[in-house]
Formats: sequence, structure tokens, C-alpha cells
Amino acid sequence: MRRRRIAGFGGLQGDADRRSVVDSHCTFPFANWLGAFVLYPPDNDFLDRRMRHSAQFTPTTGVLASPLGRVHRRCAADSPSMHLQAMHSPGATYREKARLHSERMLAPHPLRKENSMRPLRAILIKLAPRLLVLSLQLPLCGPVLHAQQANNEGAGDRQMLQMLLNRVDQLEARVKQLEAEKQQAVTASPALSPAAPNAPSDPSGMRSGLNAEASIPARPSPVPPQESEQAQPENAMAERMDLSKTLLRIRGFGDVSLAGDTRKGDKTSFSLGQLDLFVTSDISEKFKFLSEIVFEAGPDNFYGNISGPENTFGVDIERYLLQYSYNDYLNISAGRGHTAIGYYNTAYHHSTWLQTTTGRPFLFAFEDDGGILPIHIVGVTASGLIPSGSLGLHYVAEVGNGRESRNPLVDEPVQNEISDQNHKAFNLALFAKPEAIRGLQAGFSIYRDQLVPANLPKIGETILAAHAVLIRPAYEWLNEALLDRHAVFGTSLVSNTPGFYTQVSRQFDAFRPYFRYQYLNAASKEPVFPDVGLQYGPSVGLRFDASESVALKFQYDRTSLRNQPAVNGLTLQAGFTF
Repeated sequence: MRRRRIAGFGGLQGDADRRSVVDSHCTFPFANWLGAFVLYPPDNDFLDRRMRHSAQFTPTTGVLASPLGRVHRRCAADSPSMHLQAMHSPGATYREKARLHSERMLAPHPLRKENSMRPLRAILIKLAPRLLVLSLQLPLCGPVLHAQQANNEGAGDRQMLQMLLNRVDQLEARVKQLEAEKQQAVTASPALSPAAPNAPSDPSGMRSGLNAEASIPARPSPVPPQESEQAQPENAMAERMDLSKTLLRIRGFGDVSLAGDTRKGDKTSFSLGQLDLFVTSDISEKFKFLSEIVFEAGPDNFYGNISGPENTFGVDIERYLLQYSYNDYLNISAGRGHTAIGYYNTAYHHSTWLQTTTGRPFLFAFEDDGGILPIHIVGVTASGLIPSGSLGLHYVAEVGNGRESRNPLVDEPVQNEISDQNHKAFNLALFAKPEAIRGLQAGFSIYRDQLVPANLPKIGETILAAHAVLIRPAYEWLNEALLDRHAVFGTSLVSNTPGFYTQVSRQFDAFRPYFRYQYLNAASKEPVFPDVGLQYGPSVGLRFDASESVALKFQYDRTSLRNQPAVNGLTLQAGFTF
């Protein structure tokens, strides 16, 4: 007997009774269509067209013509007519047609009872050989698959372990390298290193001078491994001795010169310059301490008044500061520091090694070396950034004891302990470091004080200063100008002392030629420093960096004076840091 598989229902249906088979209406195309309908529901219009098209059959043969050219069996006259009429009714929707068809398929049939077991037996007979072969292969394939999986897992573990070992080796090598670099830096130079001679001042140096020398650290020289190993226990011992963990640091500067000039009475001689001990300490995260202890020989020169023994060393505390850093916008320091007048005074301190030239300009000479400005101030300073974006604005505000007002001056002009009046001097400085022009700094400052010389009326002092500097690693251009104005109270006497300087230099490997022109003109009737007079002229020199810590300089100066012959001088200097 010929049998046909009914797709979608997993059974076989005999065709002894043609009408019963046709009555089932379970042909392959329709079962496939019903499965597609369940899995991928089409839109309403498409399904209605599909079922109406499939429902058209020829009345003479009783078979259905498919759109694909197939011939499908159609139900006969003994099929339940109600379901057929409802299913093929033009007004029925696709959901109703699908529901009626499902009920038709699941309805019991008289011939299905006797044939219900025959399809199952036939399937089991056909699948028995395959099931037997599969049952024999499974025990054989199991160990092979298990062994392959174990091998793959073992290979993956070994690869991961090798990667971890390689990473550990890399980290150990990196740690050794960092420890060696740190040891070299600690042995060769302290953590707080001085600025390079051509380096611009750090804004914090302008604020209080605590970090001016740290703007560009000196490059440490290579240290042999044996010396590093010997230095490590010494550093560890020093840290153990520093119970407070303040880490006191000391940096030294010095110079030796051979100088001579054509001034009457001067002699060519060797001379020892200032021996500067730069001491810093990190007291805590917010508090720091700085001091400069200077040993220098020779008499003092206060505004042309020379006093003190020659060839005798004296000790000066040039800077003595305690700084509190709240944030980048507010830093407060108290003590003795350099007044923020102009640029040079806070960029270069008591060390010729830090400077390009052999000495400071006329305008910024120290008080005990014939200078006219209040280079030092004892008081309180506030400084920090001003929110200004890429413009880089900074401020400095200072208040403290003014300089000594006695006339003539025969002693220290900086009032370190006692002030000669209740009135206090104050200074305000603003400067910008725009990001658009690398190395540029421009600003101005206003200093105001009141002097009370003996047996004379009070004198109001106002100092206006402006600067514009451009400093890069191989190039520097410094420009500053100021006006020192003295007005005698109760009179119409007003004295203005102008001054300026310009300096340019260029680096060529270890050589740096430089040029400076300076001008200072104090009136002969100046009430504070009448002996300064007029001074102007050029300076030309060459700086040679013999090593990272030693600089040799050769400089020629020509200085013109009022009512006196010009003075020509030569200076050979060796500046160093240690």
C-alpha cells in the first residue's frame, strides 16, 4: 500500500479511502504555509490573497491548483461542509481561516483510530539501524572529546602562565630602572635644584622666592653603581635622623673673580664672591621654609657711603621665609624676602651662577652694594594665580617694613627687627604669562612707602616698574624700566630717578655670548641717594658652561658717569653650584 508522509504532523496516512485522505486537507504546501504563518506572521492583505488564491479549485476534478503549479488534494463531499464554507468564505479574515483549519486538522477521524499506531512502528523500524550505530559510537567518541578538551585547557593554562611570568619580569626590570634613576637624582642633586641661568622665573618665585631656584632643575650627572650603593645607606641614615620628616635640604653657590678697571684708586685683584647656602625644608604638605645664608667679604656700600672693614667675612641672612600654600590662587609667606619690583629681583637671587652675566644691573644692585631700590622687604606677602584662562595672570601683594630712612645711611637699610615708623610699605605687582607666546612674561608693579629721615621732612616714595621678557632655552631678551619718585612733604620738591636696561643672549652649544645696555640717572639734588648720579653704558661678555655646575664668564664693561671720566673694566669669573 502506498503511503504519504503528512508534513507538520509526524504521521503516515494510508490512501485506501481516497475521500478520507482528501478529507484530511493536510497537504505538504498547506502545512508549510501554516508553519510559516506561526513563525513569521505576514500582513493581512498578503495572507488574505494567499488563502483566496489557494482556495480556488476546479469543480470537475475536485483538486486544487497551486500558484507554484502543484496539484493538491482537496476535501470531498463527505467533509464537514460547515468548516469548509466558513474557511473559504470571502468575508473571513486570515485569523479565522487559520483557527478553523487548525480545528479541522485536530478533529478525530474514523480511519485514524485503526491506523494511529502504524506510522509510529514504521518510523521506529526505519530509525532502528541508525540508533544502534549511534549508540555504539558514543562510548568511543567520549574519551577522545574529553582528551581533546583537556589538552586545549592545558595549553591555555600554560600560555597564560607564561604571559604572567613575562609580565613579572618586565615589572621587575622597570622597578630596578626607576630605583637607579631616583638614586642618581638624589646623589647628584637635591630635590630642590636651582634655576638655569637663562631660565624664566617661576611664578612661585615671584610670590615668595621659595621655588624660584626650582623652576628648571639642574641635570644630574651619571653616578657609578658603586657610588650609588654607598650613597643609599647615607641617605637612609639622614632620613632616620630627621625624626620630624621635614627633609632639610641645603644647596650651595659661590664664585671667584679676577677684576680690574680704570677707575682712579681701584686695583686689579682676585676676590671671593658671595658664598650662598640655600636652605629649604618641607615642614608639612602646606608649609615650607626657605632661607639664604650668605657669607661675603669686604665693606658695605650704602648709597655711596662705604663702611666696614675690608677683607673680613660677614654673615647676612638675605632671605628668611615661611610659606603657606593653600592652593594655586592663594599663597602666603611671612619673613624677609625679595620685593616683587620688576622681574630681575625675583628671578635671580644671591648667586652669580644663576645669572648670565657676572653681576646684576645698576637698577637691581643690592642695598649694601650701592643699589637704590628696596630689594628686600620684611613683612607678609600674598600671591597666586588670577583666573584668566590662557592669559596666565598672576598677582603679588606685599606689606612690610620700609627701608631705613636715616640720612646719611651708615647701617643696614633693611629693617629686620625694628621699624623707624608705624607706617608700612606696600607693593602690588601684576604680570601675565600668555600661553600663545612661549616664554613671554610682561607686567608692572607699584611700590609705595614713606621715609622719615632725621632732621628733614617726611618723604613720600613711589616706585613704578614695568617689564617685558622673552626667555627660551637657547635665547633670552630682558627689558625693564622704572621710575623712582621722591616727594618732600610740605614743599614743592619732587625728584624723579628713571632707569632701564635691556639684555640679550644666545646659546651656541656650551657658549652663550650676551650684551647688556643700562641707564640710571639720579638727580644731584636727590634727597635720598644724592651720590648715585648718572651711570650708563654697555656690557659685552661670553659665558662658557664648563660643566653642568660650573660656568666661566668673561665680561667687558664701559660705564659713563656725570662730570667724571668713563670707566672701563674687565672681569673673569668662575661661578659654581654644589
